[in-house]
Amino acid sequence: MKSSNWIYNKQTDDYYFSTFHPEQADLNWGNPRVFSEMMRALDFWINIGVDGFRLDAVSHLIKKEGTASVGLPETHALIKKIRSYLDQNHRNIMLLAEADDTVEKIKEYFGSGDECHLAYLFPLVGQLLLALKRNNPALIQNIVKTLSGIPENCAWAVFLGHHDEMSLKIIGDREREELFSFFSPQGKYRFGKGVSLRLATALGGNRGKIIEAFKMLSAIPGAKIIYYGDEIGMENVPLMPGEKDTRKSVRGNFDWNLADAEKSDPESLLANISGLIKKCKNRKIVEIPL
Repeated sequence: MKSSNWIYNKQTDDYYFSTFHPEQADLNWGNPRVFSEMMRALDFWINIGVDGFRLDAVSHLIKKEGTASVGLPETHALIKKIRSYLDQNHRNIMLLAEADDTVEKIKEYFGSGDECHLAYLFPLVGQLLLALKRNNPALIQNIVKTLSGIPENCAWAVFLGHHDEMSLKIIGDREREELFSFFSPQGKYRFGKGVSLRLATALGGNRGKIIEAFKMLSAIPGAKIIYYGDEIGMENVPLMPGEKDTRKSVRGNFDWNLADAEKSDPESLLANISGLIKKCKNRKIVEIPL
């Protein structure tokens, strides 16, 4: 009897393992040929100029039947192996961990400085939205106080938005409902325990509020990520009728006309945010989904 993670392939009359969606077959990293082929893929992208890789859902990298496949010891062993390969064959290539968990759990993906160089600071999202909703920037310090104690060669990746929903699973149920009621009262942008919102949409296009959010971001230690279009005030795009994946509403085409208008105005949102970015000491990252 196969578990629900085994997907039947009618064409080949066999099964493959899949943790998330049937169309996403999981890799057997325990097979040396799989590891070699994946490193060959990394070589290809690095040789044409890629500087780093996001390890998507990194806590689920290793799948093991009979477990939740979350944060297994084998996962950390594999990340160390990938990191070792990169350190030996390519200089200055970055690994970014995507692990939506508590600060302490995310820290595990830095290892001893021998796993990922950067890790998304997902717990920031709830505190940031609460701070904006309650007009209380001091709430951000609740997260900042917990960020120390990582290896010297590692850093947090902090952000105001990205191509998926803004996850709120780390905060309490009461706070989550407070944010849902404020930022998505009709449930239009909800996705699981999060909301699919661009910054400008969340803040009703209020330029002062958007600038205040970027000021909060600039004060948090770590590498700053700016999701494309947030710097010019792009908002969510309409969803097709019947579309349930609200994340698609934050993935619209870049608005070049708006960008041109922002560039020509010395008092624009873009001008203000550019000034804040120049004051940041950390390297800036612009994330563009392909």
